[in-house]
Amino acid sequence: MADTTTTNLGLVQPEVGSSDDTWGTKINSDLASIDALFDGTGASLAVDHGGTGATTASGARTSLGLGDAATGTIGTDVQAYDATLTSLAALGTAADKLAYTTGVDTWAEAAITSFGRSLIDDADAAAARTTLGLGTIATVAAPSGTVVGTTDTQTLTNKTLTNPTISDGLVVDTETMPANAIDPANGLVQSKTLSSNSTFTDSLADGESVVLLIDDGSAYTITWPTITWLSGGGSAPTLQTSGNTVVHVFKVGSTLYGNAVNGA
Repeated sequence: MADTTTTNLGLVQPEVGSSDDTWGTKINSDLASIDALFDGTGASLAVDHGGTGATTASGARTSLGLGDAATGTIGTDVQAYDATLTSLAALGTAADKLAYTTGVDTWAEAAITSFGRSLIDDADAAAARTTLGLGTIATVAAPSGTVVGTTDTQTLTNKTLTNPTISDGLVVDTETMPANAIDPANGLVQSKTLSSNSTFTDSLADGESVVLLIDDGSAYTITWPTITWLSGGGSAPTLQTSGNTVVHVFKVGSTLYGNAVNGA
């Protein structure tokens, strides 16, 4: 029979009774193969042959890249098992994701956009308002109701103006007098074009006033309510035949006064 070899290392097994004068050579060859598995220290299996190339635990960790040869302590030089890291490692991870905790050692992911990142990296509230494009009104406590812009129209109800300043060039809209009632609710300055002879009524309260711009139409006339005229010698004005007759009407107490700015 021929020589056989070992299963794992392929060492020669001389045939018993048939390897005369060759035993020594074959055994020496096997011993050399075994010796080559170890490094120069003589007692350590080389790393490239599955060993650590070291004779001590710390040396083995160093050879395997597991820590300082002097200490080589798990938890100091090598990260020990940690539930938080395990939970983080289980996250899918993708672009535009943010990791957050849902419990002790438990992590999850949420979407976060580039805009969201630009907001949370702001150092303070002022920087965040700039990112959001908010003006100074964002820091002002607004009264109840709808906040309006500086050029919007707003109706003030039950408001007190303390020492208001009115700039030059104040423009007051002229409203059309909707009926024959002298009523400041329809505007401080009202225009009226007569379409017939008309009777005006008094709807003013104490301290209220209205300026009327009256076009007599086709020479129509007005019957006024009880009124004390301060112009025209105490008589109601004769309406202008061309253009508007301007009449200022106001009430003091229960007395209604009238003053024709033009007209006879």
